[in-house]
Amino acid sequence: MSGPGSTCLDERNGVLYLRVRAAAGAAREGVAGLRGNALRVAVSAPPERGKANKAIGLVLPRALRIRASQVTLQSGEGSRDKLFRIDGLTLERARAILGSLIEGIEPPKETKK
Repeated sequence: MSGPGSTCLDERNGVLYLRVRAAAGAAREGVAGLRGNALRVAVSAPPERGKANKAIGLVLPRALRIRASQVTLQSGEGSRDKLFRIDGLTLERARAILGSLIEGIEPPKETKK
């Protein structure tokens, strides 16, 4: 099964991983679409002392409809590009949830110069 949420998800040895591209300091928090092969997640927290990481760790469970304890940052602590481990969610269910979120996002409007 493929779709908008497929490229940012991997399953290895029965463990689900989600690639995230952080957008810290945003006006609104939430899933903001795809950026390459990563889910773009916007948070209002600044990218300092782990504040944005913590905020993403709260946005992801809400978006995926799971508990915060099921989301763990695996790598990318000091980077925009992060890898999160997602427990208790099947690959198919995660694809369906993310696909519906991403399809509901309007693309940014082009600005004329």
